[in-house]
Amino acid sequence: MLKRIFPNASFIFDLEDCDKILRVDYIETVQIPVIKNEIINLGFACEILED
Repeated sequence: MLKRIFPNASFIFDLEDCDKILRVDYIETVQIPVIKNEIINLGFACEILED
């Protein structure tokens, strides 16, 4: 789903992490609210972690 919206982005799920973190690498400006809303609409919890 996310790959269709952001075809140039790289999405990596860290399933080894206890929080199952999704990492997004994107050259253009990342539209964080769009990604967050798509994940929530799919029925998953989503929280933004800052570096």
